[in-house]
Amino acid sequence: EVGSLVGKTTSLLSELFHRVIAIDKMAENHQYAKQSGVGSKGNVMWMTADIYRDPWQMILAGNDVQFVMLDAGHSEALVMADLRACLGLQSVQLILIHDFNFPEVRQAVQKMSTLVEVISPLGSLRYIPEHERARF
Repeated sequence: EVGSLVGKTTSLLSELFHRVIAIDKMAENHQYAKQSGVGSKGNVMWMTADIYRDPWQMILAGNDVQFVMLDAGHSEALVMADLRACLGLQSVQLILIHDFNFPEVRQAVQKMSTLVEVISPLGSLRYIPEHERARF
């Protein structure tokens, strides 16, 4: 989960997945989430990082990350940077984008549509393998 804030979505994800990696810029947000009981099953790894400065995708590259919940920056440029970072994780199969109703978020997804397939109006993305991509 990229942009975990105080852990509301993290809590849900920890019920659905065997392991959750929650990334947020503010360590205080992780502390609050932990104090609220998020991650009490022991399946949440808390990672404090500035995702636009720290190479989080390189740190996680050895992990089998199949699903990304993306809720970080909301400008077009930041969403595009987030998507590029997610696509750098070779095991990613699905990216769910929060706040897809924001115009700049939608624009970023549209611009990335040559690399990803938008598979639902909620803003989910599936990585398109090189051999399936349309050639322009």
